Amino acid sequence: MMIYPYPDPYELTPDDIAWFRSCRSLWIDAEAGAPGIFGPGLEPETMRSVSGAVYKGFQRRMEPIQCAAFLHATFRPGRYAISGGETGAPTVVEVTETDITLLKRTSWRAFTIDSKRPYRDLNNYPVEMAQALGLQVSKDDQGYATIDPKLDQELRALHKKSQFVLQAYIEHAELSSGHWLIPFNGWDAIISPRCRPVGQAAIDRYKAAMVVLAERARNETAVELVVPLINTSAELFASP
Repeated sequence: MMIYPYPDPYELTPDDIAWFRSCRSLWIDAEAGAPGIFGPGLEPETMRSVSGAVYKGFQRRMEPIQCAAFLHATFRPGRYAISGGETGAPTVVEVTETDITLLKRTSWRAFTIDSKRPYRDLNNYPVEMAQALGLQVSKDDQGYATIDPKLDQELRALHKKSQFVLQAYIEHAELSSGHWLIPFNGWDAIISPRCRPVGQAAIDRYKAAMVVLAERARNETAVELVVPLINTSAELFASP
């Protein structure tokens, strides 16, 4: 039978919450670029040079806290004071419904948004942002999706703003300590910020599906179960 790394429920302590609030949203300057969540004293440039013990320790602490926040925290539009993570960073950010829609669409790789395809599927990420927001998307002469150049620039600016929207999320998304369901396989699952707590019915469906997958693991390989595991997690995070 498949052995999952996280228990049900997972205990989130007040110290865990305080530590998460002290983390910083910092920009990863690669490909399209995207922010990630970094622990105190850590930065994108230094993550490659820290010791294995420091890196693994950060991952072990961040993974369950981030999964709990993404699944259960509430995050609303508003004007938020934020801590500066870099020189010149704003101290206040206005988070709109548009910002939250895009944050919910982000594609995560562990503790960072995917800097190549930040909104899940396309390298041309402004097009995918437009699709997520219900804005006009056209086809060019070769059949590729395209948007108005002015809109393209506006969406690229919104993408850059996501660093500060994420900082507001880290510091202000509503989540208390306690016992919470998190994906049994942590961030190996498909996770993204829901910005609203998951419902009990979705939790019950997820648990039942994971029991089935654990039984299937008696006769199927880990490779054969990758897609079912991804789909089960995706349904949990996308549920109403």
